Amino acid sequence: LPVGIHMGQLQSFMALPDTAKKVQELREKFEGKIVMLGVDDMDMFKGISLKFLAMRQLLGEHPHLRGRVVLVQIVNPARSRGKDIQEVQNEIDKVANEVNNKYGKPGYEPIVFVNGPVSTQDKVAHYAISECCVVNAVRDGMNLVAYKYTVCRQGSPDLDKALGLDESATPRKSVIVVSEFIGCSPSLSGAIRVNPWNIDAVADAMNLAISMP
Repeated sequence: LPVGIHMGQLQSFMALPDTAKKVQELREKFEGKIVMLGVDDMDMFKGISLKFLAMRQLLGEHPHLRGRVVLVQIVNPARSRGKDIQEVQNEIDKVANEVNNKYGKPGYEPIVFVNGPVSTQDKVAHYAISECCVVNAVRDGMNLVAYKYTVCRQGSPDLDKALGLDESATPRKSVIVVSEFIGCSPSLSGAIRVNPWNIDAVADAMNLAISMP
């Protein structure tokens, strides 16, 4: 069977009143902030800690972004258990704590962890409010996150209303930073491609993504 996303399912979730309510809650929570989003399994190949290191670099090189940009990381539960998964978890926690301790302040946490399981409805709401989606796996198959993000950012009447948009509003900015090592990368013509091992390049890509007009 061909790999793809279930458009009907996503669109049905986008049309739910509870999804619009969640979007409004997230808008209020991150009011005045630029939101970047990651949605990954707890897996050694997803590059979550590398993403966090790039966030640290971004805030270190661009002080004006401190307090203004947030990386929300949704982590789906690991599909297996073992020493390797625990080491990945420990590394992710360590880097996130370092970044938040260094650059956080009351009312501002640079890296926001959302530990799964997270419902499709909540993921749709997070996609809808995020200006940038970072898919940073060091090795992966098709990885459908970028496609789901694209669909959810195209919006629906209910979500547009929850986002405070109307028909005359300027088209929203939606940028994908994607690893060159995953299957969907060649098909995302407008995405910013990166080598996830190159922390400088990922940080630069993040800055480019959120700085675009």
